[in-house]
Amino acid sequence: MVEDEQADQSTKQSLWQSIRLSILGKYSLYLVNAISMMVLARFFSPDDFGIVAIGAVLFAFSQMLAEAGIGPSIINLRSLSPEDRNGIFSFVILVGMLAATILLLTSREIAIFFGDSRVAVTVHMMAVSILFQSAASLPVALQLRQSRFMIISAAGVAGEIISTISTILLLTNFDPVTSLSAKMPIMAFCQFCVVWWKSQSTEFGRPIPGVRLISIQQILHSSAAQFGFNFLNFFSRNLDSILVGKFIGISALGIYDRSYQLMRYPLLLLSFALVPAIQPALRKFSGQPEEIERMNRYLTIRLALMGVVVGFIVWICADWIVWIVLGPSWTDTARILQILALSIPIQVVAATSGAFYQVMNRMGVLFLAGLVTSSLNGIGMIVGALSGSLVTLSWCIVVTFSLSFMINYLLLYTMVFQIRIWKFARTSGAVALGFVSILAALDIMTRN
Repeated sequence: MVEDEQADQSTKQSLWQSIRLSILGKYSLYLVNAISMMVLARFFSPDDFGIVAIGAVLFAFSQMLAEAGIGPSIINLRSLSPEDRNGIFSFVILVGMLAATILLLTSREIAIFFGDSRVAVTVHMMAVSILFQSAASLPVALQLRQSRFMIISAAGVAGEIISTISTILLLTNFDPVTSLSAKMPIMAFCQFCVVWWKSQSTEFGRPIPGVRLISIQQILHSSAAQFGFNFLNFFSRNLDSILVGKFIGISALGIYDRSYQLMRYPLLLLSFALVPAIQPALRKFSGQPEEIERMNRYLTIRLALMGVVVGFIVWICADWIVWIVLGPSWTDTARILQILALSIPIQVVAATSGAFYQVMNRMGVLFLAGLVTSSLNGIGMIVGALSGSLVTLSWCIVVTFSLSFMINYLLLYTMVFQIRIWKFARTSGAVALGFVSILAALDIMTRN
């Protein structure tokens, strides 16, 4: 009994040590990113951001294709020879080149689909970004494997600062859409340079292009399932932007995109900053589901309580937040932010779930969870976008995210941990879903 308690305490200490490093690095990056958003919102209009948001969705999709889900697979590897490392590096670069080429060749058709020729410009910029992001995927995974979060964050901070300054300078000689679109390739290039150079001191060393492309086979099985989940998760998280741009309008997309980004900051601060630390810290307990589940509850109840506090603050202060961060010309953003804030607790908790699937090496179940929840979220987004109202879309997102939350954890507990979900439901689940239900009812009553 004493030994179990000591092991439990040791696990918690290991987890929190990794989390502290991850949070310190991520918070530095998020602070710089927030300042960048505040500055750029004063130089560019919602219409400009709407155009670039379309390109950002295409960039995220191409990036997902280029990375092919190799990150978690690399973290779980016990060994990797230099020849295999270099072969995998060449593979992801080639896939990135292919994705970039497809974007360049289809830019005109994409612009026609959204009814604005300026979209082609941002697509061209995103194609360049893909080359550097795909090349950076392996060096980033090597850093994550050893919990070197500060290096990854330093790369992000450098890229954010340099790209923001460059974007403002470009505005003196180029149109707003071209200038704002250029931010992404500049940032991607800076990030790649830092993580690639610093990967020399990692366990597997600095990758260089190699000829042994077949090396991808040793991580193909686990990375394929991870890629499948990423593919589904991409549409779950980005379909709304595509639908808004197509059916509600480019300016509306700019407003919605900034609202969603503001809502995401609490998620970045509370969950996304610590998610990279979970798999490396707990991978040695992958054969102990009860221990992993205990860590899940230990972590998520704290996240749920913090999410409730932050969600309530954002709901109350949405007008002030928009005015301070974006400025007076973005007032339409406040109501959308207020509704989306209702989902903060469930998103804060759910954001960590994927890491626990990965720790248990149950990528197949992760894919199943992604398939079910992405389908549900997609239906809600389609219904909301076809209504022609950002308010209706936002409510649909809150409802479907709540349902997806329940389904996701039901699968995690029954198929991965093989433990009754009641332990989770009466703690983290009750706190997160209870907040959504109570505050949503209060919001509706105060509006009527």
